[in-house]
Amino acid sequence: MKKLIALVMAVILLAATPTTVLADGTTTLTTTVPAEVQYTLNIPADQTVEYGTLKVDLGNITVTDSQGFAVGKNLEVTIDYTAFTAEGVETSIPVQLVKIGKKTNYSDLSQNVQSGDIITFEGQSNGTVSTNSTSIVDTAGNVFVVNTFMARMSSADWGKALPGDYTSTITFTSEVVVDE
Repeated sequence: MKKLIALVMAVILLAATPTTVLADGTTTLTTTVPAEVQYTLNIPADQTVEYGTLKVDLGNITVTDSQGFAVGKNLEVTIDYTAFTAEGVETSIPVQLVKIGKKTNYSDLSQNVQSGDIITFEGQSNGTVSTNSTSIVDTAGNVFVVNTFMARMSSADWGKALPGDYTSTITFTSEVVVDE
């Protein structure tokens, strides 16, 4: 009889235990992608070049105060430039723009920049872009960080120039580009 009562009590306890119901659930993640990226493009200042000068240190092109970028969302800066020309004068003085790189314990390394070349400031995972412009890699694979741009002219071209007030213009055009 005790066994029967124990069995009945066990059945009653099982029947009285609440049933666990598994329910589907969701978690929602939200974010806001900034409508616009922001940055300040710092370019070399205007300079007066003395007659006969063979090279002029222009300074570097940098980006500060950037936000809204990401890896693969870069800032590209196109550099267009002209030879020195003067109104009413038929001669011009060609200019070659050069980027100069430096690496600790190594000499400088230079690379010509053609008009229309693009300098890329790469997007970073923290929402900014790299603050320095592109690097130069030499034939041995050494990476040189670009630390200045230089304009070079030749003595022969200065000698061919007719009298006048010459101007050369460097135009920097920036564009946000997303890798595909």
